[in-house]
Parts: sequence; C-alpha cells; structure tokens
Amino acid sequence: MKKAPILSILFLLMFFIGGFASSSTTNDSIIDDTELIPSASLRLWRDTAPLYSMVVGDADLSHAGSEIFCGGASNKVTMLSGSQVNWDADTIFNTAGTVEFLNIGDVDSSHSGNEVVVGTFQQHSFLSDNPNDPPEYWGIRVLEGYGAEWSTALVFATHTSMGKLWSLRVGDFNTTHPGDEICGCWEFLMDIASVIVYTYNDGMWSSTLIYSGNMVIMDANVGEFNTSHDGSEVILLDEDGDYLQLIQKEDIYTSDLLWEAPDDFAGREVEIGDVDPLHPGNELVVRTRFLPGVILLEEWNSKWVATWVLKGSVLVTDLIVDDLIQTHGGDELVVIRDFNVTMLWNRGQRWYPMRLWTDTAPLCCIGSGDFDISHTGRELAVAGDSQFVTRVFTNLFLPFAVSIDQK
Repeated sequence: MKKAPILSILFLLMFFIGGFASSSTTNDSIIDDTELIPSASLRLWRDTAPLYSMVVGDADLSHAGSEIFCGGASNKVTMLSGSQVNWDADTIFNTAGTVEFLNIGDVDSSHSGNEVVVGTFQQHSFLSDNPNDPPEYWGIRVLEGYGAEWSTALVFATHTSMGKLWSLRVGDFNTTHPGDEICGCWEFLMDIASVIVYTYNDGMWSSTLIYSGNMVIMDANVGEFNTSHDGSEVILLDEDGDYLQLIQKEDIYTSDLLWEAPDDFAGREVEIGDVDPLHPGNELVVRTRFLPGVILLEEWNSKWVATWVLKGSVLVTDLIVDDLIQTHGGDELVVIRDFNVTMLWNRGQRWYPMRLWTDTAPLCCIGSGDFDISHTGRELAVAGDSQFVTRVFTNLFLPFAVSIDQK
C-alpha cells in the first residue's frame, strides 16, 4: 500500500521531536512489524559446522585494520580478513572441543599488539569404552600471531567434573597491572562461584580470585558505569538476579550489592556503553535470563533504575553495544533474536528499532568493528547455525528512510 504524503510528513516531524511516545519499553509488536531495511549484506565465508562465538579486532599486525575471528562446532578458530568481496579464511587454532568464547585484548605486554583469547569445551561420549578418548574439560588459551604463524599458550584448564566456565571476558580487570587481563566466571563444585582474573607477568600466567560466593556468576564486565565512583568498576550478574559491584583499591576488591533485580530482570549477559543521551556517563545493557529481552540499568541520583528496552517471547542469544551510526550521538544496541539482527537506538524518549538482517537459520553470535577498509565506519558480522559469516553495514539508512505502514 502506498503511504499518503501527509503520513510521511507527520512521521518525519515526530521522529525529529523525539519519538511517538514517552515510554522506554519496546515490545515484540514493534520489533516484529519493523520493515527489513535493505542493508548491504554479504556472505563472507562458510564453516563446516555451526558457529557459536565471534569477536572483531586487530590481532594480526600483517593485515591493515581489524579481523573477524570465529569458532564453534568445527573445533577450530578461523580468522577472516579482506575487503569488499575478497576475503581470506585462515585456520589459526585447532582444538579437540567446541569454541565457546572468543575475546581480543592486550593481555600479553611482551607481545606487540593484541591477542585472541579462546574458551573451549571438550566433550566425549560417556558411553564410550575407548580408554584413549580425551577427557572432558574447559580450557582458556591465548593465541598470538603474525600472518600465517600463530602460537598457543594454555592459561588454565579443568575437568568438567570440577567446574564450568560461564563467561570469559578481556578488559582492565586489574588496574595495578599494565594492559588487559582475562576474567573467567567459574562454577566449581555445587554452585560455588569463583571469579578469577588471569594476568601475564615475566613469562608466566598467574591467577587472582576477586570474588567467591554461593550463587553462580553468569557474566562479568568492567568499565565506568557508576557516576558516584571515580574510575572503573566490575559488574557481576549472579544466577539469583543480584547485580554486584566490585571496586578495586590496590590489590583488594570490595563487593557490594548494586541492585537486587526482580525475577524477570535477572541477567545473563551485561555490556557497558553510552546508549541513553539523557543520562550522564555510561549505562548497563543486560540480556535477561528468564523472560526474554534486554533491559537498561542506569543510576539516577544514587538510585538504580531499570527499564525494558526489548521484551517478548523470542530469546535474545547475543548482543553488542557500539557506536555504529555516524549521524547518531552515542552508542547503539544490536541484538540477535532467532533468525534476525535488530539494531535499537535511543533518542531520549523512545527506543527506535531497525531490523538489519534475517538469516536462513538461527543466529548465535555477533561482532562489530572496522574490518572492511573499503567501507567508512564500523560493520557488523553475524553467524550461527547456517555456518555462514555474514557482513552487515549499519550506517547506510536512518529510520525515516522506510515507511512505517508499507507492506
């Protein structure tokens, strides 16, 4: 149906004055009815099995710009580099198990540039009588490379009967140590939560327990999100719905309860960014654990306030926060829900959704960065059960470029 000119004019006016409504909650109907924006998408490469994890960053100094690193059920880490339609895929690490986590950061100060941090899970059949079957274990490794030459260092490994790795992050988790550190959220023996920071010094990896408790920690992140405190804080999400804050002073980490969430607001993944233009500083963007959706948690006058950004019946499997639209101030939020990639941004009164890509199979992971030097700005890469890695441009279209009632 062709939209009447008067509706187009009204839509544009409403957008520029701040949106249709004052509600900060986005529901399923808004997302599901959003037109698929004709973005510049391209299949870059196909693996032999589903892909579960992805990260974008500059870890190969022989290549200009950032690279895409991905892994999953094919038991390897693949590096993609290139531009436009020309892309190279290089296997930089083979493992006996699935690649569950990928991160990038400067965790080894003796090595020039960044390193890739990998979390793997190795599993075999309990019904097997073969004594040569490898044991089940979780492992954390660091990959360093230049071009075709990559080396691997084992940071930590444990048998699955002893523990489970719920989250793996890279960031400045120890302010007394130069560069970045690795942070693992472990569940050891009957729900004993251990958050461990791994640092590299003098050719050796050491570990520091920064938190222990009776509730499993689902995720951790580090950044400046509490305006009442100078410097960075560590945020922890426990399985019971508590949001915990760790503050480091020299070698001591002090924990306190930041926010006790209702059941629907219990978190599984937390990102930090400036997504609310009306709020000073950064906010916490959380993928919820029980009721599918995403919430925004921010501090107002020493009180923490949570609002729904997205809520519905479709599980959110991954999210990122990044500055993807050059014409919009601050960061944007991108979520994966089943087959769809949807970007949301805030103009102070409302969250605006834009569906960027629909795949042929459920998606599992997403990354963002400037990995295509032929394109100005940052790009998205997504992957999942289709085994494809797909590039998606995000800064080509604004919400008023598509009709709100055109079918």
